[in-house]
Amino acid sequence: EDELIKTGGTGRYQMILLALANLMWSPSTFLLTAFPYMELKPKFHCLKDDQWTTCTEQEACKSPHYTVDTDGIHSIITQFHLYCDKRIILGLLGSAYFIGAILGLFVFSRISDE
Repeated sequence: EDELIKTGGTGRYQMILLALANLMWSPSTFLLTAFPYMELKPKFHCLKDDQWTTCTEQEACKSPHYTVDTDGIHSIITQFHLYCDKRIILGLLGSAYFIGAILGLFVFSRISDE
């Protein structure tokens, strides 16, 4: 803090840099905070003894007759049917984001240094 005071303290230039840095990181934080909402799970109903009952995803995937209740749920899972055998793709979405962030870190840091 003493060095900051010697150089003139926080002025207009520092505030502009702070605002620009916040603008740069805002889109990525929105994506990170949206993951729980993008991954809302639907309800599953299985046919047992000629009657539809609520069941878990694992029970539904094992059952030959099941329905997916998307009642008001609009998420990546319901849009692309990422349940049962496609469940692994959902985990890859989060991984793809962070792999892109790491690759971007290496690529754009080199570009900015040149």
